[in-house]
Amino acid sequence: MSLKRLLTEQEPFGPPDQTLISNPSDAVDCIEFPHQFLEVIKQRPAIVFGRRGSGKSSVLSVYAGIESLRRKQLPSKLAVKHDVDVIQITSWRQFHDMVRTVARSVPPDSDLAPPVEIVEEYWSEQIWFNIFGHYFDESTRSPMVVNDAHQAAVNFVSSGREASAAAKKLYSETRAQILNYLENTKKELIILFDNIEEYPVENMVFRSVVAGLLRCLSRFSTMNPRATVVFCFPEEVANEVRQWSSNLLKDFRRSATLRWRPGDLLQIAAHRFRLFIREHDPSFYAVLEEYDFSRREDLRNLYRQLMPTHVVNGLACLIHDCRV
Repeated sequence: MSLKRLLTEQEPFGPPDQTLISNPSDAVDCIEFPHQFLEVIKQRPAIVFGRRGSGKSSVLSVYAGIESLRRKQLPSKLAVKHDVDVIQITSWRQFHDMVRTVARSVPPDSDLAPPVEIVEEYWSEQIWFNIFGHYFDESTRSPMVVNDAHQAAVNFVSSGREASAAAKKLYSETRAQILNYLENTKKELIILFDNIEEYPVENMVFRSVVAGLLRCLSRFSTMNPRATVVFCFPEEVANEVRQWSSNLLKDFRRSATLRWRPGDLLQIAAHRFRLFIREHDPSFYAVLEEYDFSRREDLRNLYRQLMPTHVVNGLACLIHDCRV
């Protein structure tokens, strides 16, 4: 769907749901880069906290549209150095399937909960199974990876070993082939988890495995060079999530929280409004095209043109010079 159809008179700032902007280039177009937003992106956090509607999906859109960023000559802001493969997990049902699989991996006859390190391994395996599915999907498969993995599968079938040992060997070899592929092609892999707001985090199955997930998120990129996981949590459950951690200092060393100042929101609104004008009023857009909304004076100039000099509020009080 084109931006002109997304930025309408009814919704001049675009749809509230960022995921409706499916084209990565359009998604990047819609994003303004206040200082705090840039800082979050440059940190490459494994965990992003933010309230509903705070822009967590926009952070992920930047990762997903990183090639578009390069074409828009923004790498100086974001330090984009490599080609990127992106895997997106945006359904909480898909995520819950991973949760249940991890929970089922715990021995049912055990009297004690397994160590968090073991649950971390189960989560890492689930993330890697999604990576395997990405590279072996018909539309995205890489011949280099497929050929190497095929040979690993042949070795698996002909190994004559115990099935579990052979399966672990196949898993390790396939993982190694993908990491080698990323290294040889100088690519990075980013796995994005988003739209988990509706997920019932209080359910006991999730509670039983969340400590391992947090440990896995903090360590995944260290254990897997050129591969990064980014997981968005709603800030409304941040306190609960921190309580479930087995080690706060380690688990959240690569986390960031999106919180906006009033000036940031004015800058974001100005950028979206200019996009709307670009699509619907070329003559007015020519006036606004060169404005740099990171500069306070340009921001003032825009709102002086849009806002009335005086406003009477709901209490019948006259507010003088309501413009920024």
